[in-house]
Amino acid sequence: MAEISLFEPLEVQPEDLGEFEKRFLLDVAAGVVRVVDAATIGKMKSYGLIVVLNRHVRLTERGHLFCRSYTVKRPAFADSTGKAVRTPR
Repeated sequence: MAEISLFEPLEVQPEDLGEFEKRFLLDVAAGVVRVVDAATIGKMKSYGLIVVLNRHVRLTERGHLFCRSYTVKRPAFADSTGKAVRTPR
C-alpha cells in the first residue's frame, strides 16, 4: 500500500541555511529578540522552522532539530594527507 502524505516533504536541510539564518534560529531558541525583515520570517515559516503567535516568534519541532544539529559538534577525522575532514551525513 502506498503511503499518502498530507504535506509535501520539505527540501531544506540544516546545512542549506546560511550563517544569518542559523544565527536567527539559535537566537529564537535562546529567547533573544532580533529585528529581521518580513522576507526572513516568511522564508523560515515556509521551511516549517518557526511559527508566529501573537507577534512572538517560536520554533517548531523541526526548528528545534535544526538548532540541535547546529550545536552538536561532529568529530573530525584526518584524511590521508593529515588534514581534518568531516564525515558525510
